[in-house]
Amino acid sequence: AAPTGPPPPGAAAVKRERPDDVPVPMGRQAKRRRDGTALERDLLMSRAGHDFKPEEVEKTLGQIRSGWPKKAEEYPPGFHVASPPGFCWEACDCMDDQRPQKSFETKKPWLEEQLRSADAFAAISAFSDQTRFVRRRGMVSKMCYFESPGGKFHDQTGAKAAADLMVMIERALQAVLGQIPFGSLSEADAVCIPARAFLSDDSDYEPLLFSATTASGAPMPSWLRVNADTGQISASRPPVAAELPVQLRFDLGAAEGPVAKANVGIVAQNFTGSAAPWFIATTPLAQKYNDSTRCPLERGVWSGLYEHFSEIYDFTRRTSKEKTLGAWLEVVARILRLLRTASGAGLALDPYSARRVGEPRTPTM
Repeated sequence: AAPTGPPPPGAAAVKRERPDDVPVPMGRQAKRRRDGTALERDLLMSRAGHDFKPEEVEKTLGQIRSGWPKKAEEYPPGFHVASPPGFCWEACDCMDDQRPQKSFETKKPWLEEQLRSADAFAAISAFSDQTRFVRRRGMVSKMCYFESPGGKFHDQTGAKAAADLMVMIERALQAVLGQIPFGSLSEADAVCIPARAFLSDDSDYEPLLFSATTASGAPMPSWLRVNADTGQISASRPPVAAELPVQLRFDLGAAEGPVAKANVGIVAQNFTGSAAPWFIATTPLAQKYNDSTRCPLERGVWSGLYEHFSEIYDFTRRTSKEKTLGAWLEVVARILRLLRTASGAGLALDPYSARRVGEPRTPTM
């Protein structure tokens, strides 16, 4: 039996836990603010929210403008002030963005060297003289920057070929996404909407949010799931025959709101082998890519795409490779992004990398 009574003299006292010392289990993730309104949506991870109140931040701006730490003890352990410039003084207002800069803030004597400044001005002057491909701006404001002269372009043959092939691939992707077999949603390779096939030419980024409804605007069927961050389509259960086919309309969102729409269809038919729509669509895409007269890509672009096209097409046997829909979409979306970059490249090619139209192609190893 356990001993009772007070501990003997000299024995170490044992602290007894009180009921309020028991750790409280972590609660569920909040879905709303403390006042009941919805959380601010995180644009990078759309499922996360933040209890962010701008008016509270405004109250602390005065602390931000009060300056950097002015004493060594204000720095966290292991951190020290950079010297130069050293500590701010007590009345320093260097963080106040409401006042004009002072001369000692725009000129750093410990950084200025006459020889280095002269070399920098000489380099700027030499670059400004290259009026064939660059134009200097900011001569009046003294805020110098360079830009490419408008209306002057180098050979655009390769860029136009990349743009034409890109349009062909976008149409093939849209056609394949119009008849996604339900069986592909349960395969190991995820079926994700390739946003690049639907975005406009001036959109150079992936969307931040995928949302979907039926073609009529009604909510999606309960057995369908869409990942709002990646555009992946999945199913929670097999649908009954009456629930297929189903047409979906995707809204692709960015920070400024919806930027594009995509139409997707889920069908009951399961395609196998050479009967799959993506298998059939691959051959004309690869044949055009490999024909230098129909698609005169720049040599480096062609070599870079060869590895990716080889994942879905056998250039030796001249036939498509069998792939799951998810794997095929991933490869083709990758090719599409590379072609978009090549179609916007307006840089001159050196004579060693330029390829004449009709010259046989050999992939660079």
